[in-house]
Amino acid sequence: MIELSGYTVKKQGFALKRFDFAISPGECWFVSADYRDNAELFFAALATLVYPVEGNYRFKGTLLDFSSYKNLLPYKKRMGYISPCLNPVSNRTIRENLLLPRYCEENSLSVKLDKNIEDMCVLFHIRNKLDEKITMVSQWDAKITIMIRELSKNPELILVERPEEVVAPDRLWMFTNLLHQELVSGRSLVIFSRNKAFYDNFSPDGKVMLKGEKVTII
Repeated sequence: MIELSGYTVKKQGFALKRFDFAISPGECWFVSADYRDNAELFFAALATLVYPVEGNYRFKGTLLDFSSYKNLLPYKKRMGYISPCLNPVSNRTIRENLLLPRYCEENSLSVKLDKNIEDMCVLFHIRNKLDEKITMVSQWDAKITIMIRELSKNPELILVERPEEVVAPDRLWMFTNLLHQELVSGRSLVIFSRNKAFYDNFSPDGKVMLKGEKVTII
């Protein structure tokens, strides 16, 4: 699915140097880190949110060109990045936040939620809050909005960072079920969690250990 080779990234005093990482369709990988910032940097690298100092990034064999943000857009659309670091647009409603990718892609404000999104809104108890602005809903509902939006992209690669800070404890099992469905469908999954119970729901195909600037694949 993706392959990073000889990869080095840096951000705000943290760095991960000269590492290789590859994941195939249907695989699930766990990440452990000595510092949360290291995990955030690793996920930002996978999501192409930070550009490499050196190294190559291939998506299904295609070498990505980081010379322009526009070159990366076709690949960003094929990734779902779920993280408490991401926030919805505060002066928009939940519905508008969920539709933002389609507004941009279809250049229209008349698009409507599809059944897949509506079903997830029902599942996570935000169906009756769709027309409330983000500033009027709980932080959990705001984070769930991001999660649903990312999964609704039908991504081939799903990056899940600290899910216990994205989905409320009483709904975490529902999120787990959705991720299992994605794996069965052949999606690739990378997880970083401080919640051992969440990890226990999955059987990893490999693990990434981040310690200082070193990345170890086991």
